[in-house]
Amino acid sequence: MYQYITNSNDANIEAPLLNVSLNACKDFIKSLQKDSINPSSLDIFKSASIIKEIEHLSSNIVEDIHTDISTALNDTSCGIVALDIPQGVNSNPTQDTLLGAIIAQAIVNKFMSPAMDRRNHTPFTLYNASKEGERKLKEAGLKFYSPEEKLGFHTDGRIDNSNVYLPDLLSIYNLFIAYKKTGNFYWLPFTLWNEFESYAEAIGWNVPYKTELTPIVYPGKDGEVENLGQSFVKAPIFFNEGNNKSMFLNGEITKNESEIDIKKLINALKESMQKNPNRYYIPQKARRIILMKNSAGAHSRDIFNDYIPGTRYTRSFMRSISLEGKQIGITYQS
Repeated sequence: MYQYITNSNDANIEAPLLNVSLNACKDFIKSLQKDSINPSSLDIFKSASIIKEIEHLSSNIVEDIHTDISTALNDTSCGIVALDIPQGVNSNPTQDTLLGAIIAQAIVNKFMSPAMDRRNHTPFTLYNASKEGERKLKEAGLKFYSPEEKLGFHTDGRIDNSNVYLPDLLSIYNLFIAYKKTGNFYWLPFTLWNEFESYAEAIGWNVPYKTELTPIVYPGKDGEVENLGQSFVKAPIFFNEGNNKSMFLNGEITKNESEIDIKKLINALKESMQKNPNRYYIPQKARRIILMKNSAGAHSRDIFNDYIPGTRYTRSFMRSISLEGKQIGITYQS
């Protein structure tokens, strides 16, 4: 069973952390090869038939910890769990990194039905941050959170055609972090946020606001950048349905049809989450999956510090969001 461990230096609670068996990982890769699936690229996840076969072959990877993972995710006072993929699945470091990513995605697929990335047609989006890439994004006038910028607490959304959804589950898997000081990832379940109800009452339950989301950005041709995101949505910040209460906070409020000073309230809300006496943390590192109940809490992370020069990328990570989730709004033209 997982345990909640309080950090002696502050009021943070260490998130449940579980280890995936090295033997189970090796057995899974062997089973792929026996089934004529060549794990030589993440592109294997572009095939629906291979994804289905991976689902079948991956049944034993987390067999001994599956209950612990589900328990943590469904616990309203928790909602987060981290899993470490062991090194040594392959003796070649580059191949070992690739196999670790394949194993990580196979595990993620066991707990959600991931939305397909609309450009790469994979059940995850692969982000590669670099110093040069950050420069080009800024030159293109796109707001971009580099690894060296602090992210405040927020939730993630999903856009499908003109509809906006709050994904039930979210996963992040770091393949590579080129910083000596990686800091922590933070998670605040709404049940532990002391002022959740008071801010919901002040801003309004089920009251739609117009928001500009953080753009979805891909590297384009010749080093240019390509923005494929539909940036503007109309959706509530706080909403409830029966006993289910949640929050959608992503991007910046652009229009407000009520008389309240929404931007001032949002700034105070973010500060409230940041200063809440209790929250979960997990150190950020490569080969660590972070699974969280996106509909039941907000996440943030520390700034990455002390960059390791000479690397092609500053950070490489995979992100998956679930098809499972509530429709909360629509897109609109700015």
